[in-house]
Amino acid sequence: MMMKNYFLMLAMTTLCFNNASAQWTDLNPPYSNYENYTAIGVSANGKNIAMSGISMNRTTFEITEPYTVSSDYGVTWHVRPGKSSQSDYLLWEGDVLYCKSVTSTGVKLIKSIDYGLTFTVIDSAFETNSTSIISNAAGVWYHNLAGNIYESTNKGLNWTLTSTSDINFIDYTIAENGNIIATYNKGIGYSADGGKNWRVATLSTSDTWTDYSSSVSKASNGSLIYLAKSKTRIYKSIDNGVTWQLLAVTPPANIIKLLHSGNDIIAVSTTGATYKCSDETTFTQLTPPVTGILVGASAMAKAGSFVFACGNSGLHRYGTGNTTNVVEKELTEVSIYPNPTADILTVLSTNNFEGFEIYNLLGEKICDGSLLNNQINTAPLNYGIYQLVLRSNKGLPVMLKFCKN
Repeated sequence: MMMKNYFLMLAMTTLCFNNASAQWTDLNPPYSNYENYTAIGVSANGKNIAMSGISMNRTTFEITEPYTVSSDYGVTWHVRPGKSSQSDYLLWEGDVLYCKSVTSTGVKLIKSIDYGLTFTVIDSAFETNSTSIISNAAGVWYHNLAGNIYESTNKGLNWTLTSTSDINFIDYTIAENGNIIATYNKGIGYSADGGKNWRVATLSTSDTWTDYSSSVSKASNGSLIYLAKSKTRIYKSIDNGVTWQLLAVTPPANIIKLLHSGNDIIAVSTTGATYKCSDETTFTQLTPPVTGILVGASAMAKAGSFVFACGNSGLHRYGTGNTTNVVEKELTEVSIYPNPTADILTVLSTNNFEGFEIYNLLGEKICDGSLLNNQINTAPLNYGIYQLVLRSNKGLPVMLKFCKN
């Protein structure tokens, strides 16, 4: 009897499990060399996750900058070769990952179509001091540099100065009516025309401040929450970000960022403690507390009803509900056997794959070749767990894990 990929069957079981109540789930990224994850990027459906940070080898004390990627909702992970990149700039658009690479030769915008395995340069002179905004309605990207707003209509290939201001984008979301709502260094604003023009939103308080770590999030019911971190105040908008009312709630101490899970507000503090607010008046600490997983606001992200928080060799996801059926569809179309294998590994699939690559768990390529008769000779490999990448000319690569015994 043919043995389907054990790891993928386990992935299906994990993804289809629906908790009765929301909780933090440890997604178990690699603990290979004491990674300190300082940034996270998650695709809109939560399927693709990328984290970057700093890693120190406890034997040699060598410092590297690895990044870790999952393309199946955090079920399996792949440690990629170190890239010198801006720690707070990881951006997914579907299955394409964009990063800001900072090297001795300059700053570049790079992208990967194989889940961070290889990168190509999109913009060899990419400069920004803010997050990039993707306008869902207009398909235009925006970012700030030295107070100026630049736009791109070809996914970062070219940028054009569109307006001058003294704002620097920090966080953003898209309102129910399509308004782009963005926090910036002096408050919060909105654009009703896809990002061409920006207006300062009206707050129920009149004092001003400068803030470089504020956040904004949209609830399932369409309401918006804005955290003015320097003043530890929380505002709510029910008119797509045009006006904001101060909530009568005292946030927990040392809160870094607020994000919605459904209609609940989830908060993480600098101590790693986590909190939930369901009534817009009271925060309660979540139990069991997730301690020490967060190191900065760039290490939190939201996808659908899920909230992600990463830190010292850890990544946790909060939320209920099933993920999409994307992984289940892949499971029915691709399998390998026998697994574990001693020599010949056979690929069963409705797709036609031309080539394969095999990587170890550190992301190092071990071998590659053409897929002849849907079989791969693994006899030369040492015992262990490997990542198999199947490539075709008709779509993105498929990644599978297998054991060699």
